[in-house]
Amino acid sequence: MQQEHNRKRIYFIKQMLFAMADGNFNMRIPLSGHDDELEALVVLINMVTEEFRDAIFHQGYINPHQSYVYLAQAGAVLNFEGQIQMSNKEFRSLIGYSEQELREHVLTDFLTPETSNLFEHTLIALNQPGDSQQALDLELISKKGLRVFMHCSLTKFKAQSQITLSFIVPVVQELHLHEYFNETLIKQRINRQADAVLIQEIYDYILENLEEPLPKLKALARNFGTNEFKLKSGFRQFFNTSVYSFYNDERLKRAHTIISQRDLPLKEIALLTGFSTYPNFSKAFKKKYGYNPTDLLRNEINKDSSSE
Repeated sequence: MQQEHNRKRIYFIKQMLFAMADGNFNMRIPLSGHDDELEALVVLINMVTEEFRDAIFHQGYINPHQSYVYLAQAGAVLNFEGQIQMSNKEFRSLIGYSEQELREHVLTDFLTPETSNLFEHTLIALNQPGDSQQALDLELISKKGLRVFMHCSLTKFKAQSQITLSFIVPVVQELHLHEYFNETLIKQRINRQADAVLIQEIYDYILENLEEPLPKLKALARNFGTNEFKLKSGFRQFFNTSVYSFYNDERLKRAHTIISQRDLPLKEIALLTGFSTYPNFSKAFKKKYGYNPTDLLRNEINKDSSSE
């Protein structure tokens, strides 16, 4: 029962990773309440997903389901000491603070240490006679702790004893697609998730039947309600290998484990791992590991003898 429950938990983890690879950071794996390493892994993946979502989809980045609408000027009015006196909504949206939270703070409170010194030196230069405008690159730290790069301009208005800070930010909005196109995207997403589940089922089937000859791919695909092309392309996409290579490697891994742990004739091990003849097994084994099954068996026997 516990083993079956753990299989389901591992299945949820795999589906979560597939979703993240597809750019979906809104899923969460349900907690089981078990105090074990698998539960700790689930908690960690959920936390990482939240961090990815917050880090990727803030205003400095573009969601693939969003589009640029226009560029807007973000800005703030400072005094000669760098205190923020006013700011527009684009600036507040980018940094994540309200106007009340920003007011009376100096801008250096929201800058990275590296660019804070640069800003202070620029203020000193603006207070001197000469240039009334300076351009510089700064990094703001938003309320969520995210760094936002900006190429900005500082302009001095001596009559008002004020300095304006301004830079350009993109303004985005959700794409309003044609209703049919929206339905098509939803179907594509559903189909991709269904494909992932299908390939996972075939993966599990192969592992559970390593002692049997692998069916022809056409027959295997038909047994799982798909076609040979989807089976081959999907398996390579999700597991970065071919169906046959995966089947062969797993058989040889199992054979290696059996030779190391059990006292069975090599010909019987070959049959247990789906090889029709011992020569075929021996040839495949040496190709993968660089030595014969008999070499491994002899080594294991010598280990046992020395331990006695």
